[in-house]
Amino acid sequence: MRKLFLTVAWLFTAAVVLQLYFAAVGVFSNPEDELFSWHGTNGRIVLPLLALLLIVTAALARAGKRTIWLSVLPLVLIIFQTVLFILTGVIFGLDESDHAAPPLGATLMLGLHAVNGTAILL
Repeated sequence: MRKLFLTVAWLFTAAVVLQLYFAAVGVFSNPEDELFSWHGTNGRIVLPLLALLLIVTAALARAGKRTIWLSVLPLVLIIFQTVLFILTGVIFGLDESDHAAPPLGATLMLGLHAVNGTAILL
């Protein structure tokens, strides 16, 4: 089981690195190509599933209380990624039409998305 836990941990880390790559591909591509959707799909489906699998395999491997609780942290941070967008929308009263020109405060707050992504990688 410990090998499975280690394998899932490496897969999760690789998926987070890919998440950063997908964000860059989306930002530096033609918006009509919709390549930024790779970032969204990976962040909404692949990363949460791997984070859940990380928790389960840590528990099954009897990795110790500290390691099991530390394996919960990435899932919490992934959930916070979405909560950050919701909070920003509520605080600044944003909707889909504000995407092209958000207020400076909203932009600065959403910059925390990248900082939190770095915390997930760590």
